[in-house]
Amino acid sequence: MQKRRKVGGLSQNRSIYTEQSTPDNERSKEKIEQLIGKLSSCALGLPKHSEQVAALQELADIAAKDQEAAVSTDSKDGVFDSSEHVVQAIVANNKIGLILELLGNTLRELPTVPAKSNGQLLLCSAAKSLLILVKCCSDTRDVFEIFNYQSFFTVLSYVTIVTELAKLDDSISDFASLCATLYIYCVYNAARHTDYMQMDVSNKLLELMGSHRCVATALATYSDGHVSLSDDCIMTLAEFLAILAESEMFLDHADTYFDQTTSTLFLQFYNKAVKPIMLSQEERQRLLSLEEIVSFIKRELPGVWSECALETINGELSKDT
Repeated sequence: MQKRRKVGGLSQNRSIYTEQSTPDNERSKEKIEQLIGKLSSCALGLPKHSEQVAALQELADIAAKDQEAAVSTDSKDGVFDSSEHVVQAIVANNKIGLILELLGNTLRELPTVPAKSNGQLLLCSAAKSLLILVKCCSDTRDVFEIFNYQSFFTVLSYVTIVTELAKLDDSISDFASLCATLYIYCVYNAARHTDYMQMDVSNKLLELMGSHRCVATALATYSDGHVSLSDDCIMTLAEFLAILAESEMFLDHADTYFDQTTSTLFLQFYNKAVKPIMLSQEERQRLLSLEEIVSFIKRELPGVWSECALETINGELSKDT
């Protein structure tokens, strides 16, 4: 298997840092513990819970900012990484289940509030922060294993609520793009961790990705004109698919992942986004397993393959005229 990258500017390695104990670090830890203590089950769209939304936003800001700093220095030795402490505090206080619950409730509530209302602003802020925290918690395998996997994929599937709303309300298109990006990072993490799990657990995760249509959802965000993905996120999407294709159990699940619609989306993604990336020899080696998916579609869905091949040829001809 090819070495995987750090994604989204957030470190995805297991905990290896040596923590320095300083007064500033201790104060940072105390602040994080105070913020964690404010989290409880509630309806985050109500003004009376704006304090909890603010606490979530502050936690997410700490996690995102400090992980970015750790990556930019390319070293965690001797560095107090409060993003890691955010995750540790979430785990120590048994808040992972609560964070998933809050995220699921928040995403499902979004369609019920008026556009551009204070309620919508609160819900969007809460959902953004909660998704960042879920992403950070899923980065390392030891923490990811704490998640209830069924709940993890079910809650993430609600991101499609946001992308559908963005088609009706362009004021939340940036928010929808962020949600789609974090969704891709989360399912990438899940796929990446399957390589190191027992076969029955790995197979269960692959099954859940199929039943929750993770491949279809991720590819749909790429083709969605109301959602914008960064180059890094597009590369992560390609690596997510490459990891699935590398799995020894890929063919056991390929029929579930790639129906006609999803296969069309994949071939469009492969032709438009992946082929240019693979001009780099290093990236080609990293993404070579995607050709397994191409071969599967060509063999099992020849009609889809032929139609996409014809579209590609016509597209090239139109460029020449």
